[in-house]
Amino acid sequence: MYKDILLPIVLGEIPESAVRLACALAAADQGHVTALVAVSLFVPSTATWAYFPAGTYETMDEAAQAALRQQMRHVEQRLQQEAVTHEVRGCPEFWLTPSEAGIPQARYMDLVVLGVDQPLHDAQRKLFADLLIASGRPVLLVPAAPATPACSPSASSPPARGSMPRGCGRG
Repeated sequence: MYKDILLPIVLGEIPESAVRLACALAAADQGHVTALVAVSLFVPSTATWAYFPAGTYETMDEAAQAALRQQMRHVEQRLQQEAVTHEVRGCPEFWLTPSEAGIPQARYMDLVVLGVDQPLHDAQRKLFADLLIASGRPVLLVPAAPATPACSPSASSPPARGSMPRGCGRG
């Protein structure tokens, strides 16, 4: 049974297929979904931390906090459409990596549901590995649903039972 489910939204858009699955799993066991929203700014070189022109840090912080509040509102609006208890947590520390933001939260959950692209890009691969290893919790990868099925009969295909276009397992 998975009562407490973490839904990290730390790499950009709301992963719709992961939201649906996390909510379905929570509903099945009267569980709770916690969405974690984080905005991470990448500073390429730590040497640049030695000097910031006046106001730079404050400006970056204000922009990150505004983006975080907006993303949290979007996530809350999306989760209100589901029939499960939920909460939306924001990570205000914009200098943390997605992994650093997610690991402490994941440690208190029964399951992490992570939406990913196909194929996984490097940031998703790193986040998955870090959450799995550092939190000690199971991580369920949920691929984004394709806009159209990869293999489905087309309108021009013969109406024979089981017919599929070439390249979909049939010769």
